Amino acid sequence: IPAELILVIAGTLISKFMCFHDSLIVVIVGFTPSGLKAPDLPPFELVPNILTSSMILSFICAASTL
Repeated sequence: IPAELILVIAGTLISKFMCFHDSLIVVIVGFTPSGLKAPDLPPFELVPNILTSSMILSFICAASTL
């Protein structure tokens, strides 16, 4: 079992049983619509931000597999 999965599960359980949503005023996800919306391209103005974030994420993923 990957350590990342264990950390996500542990963090979720801790936040659930410690009632962090009440003490930290965190909104829990409410209604989620069913189905998928049609795919579309993001606005062109966001491309530099998306490229920067994707490069950082790719370096992190590459480093974690070494």
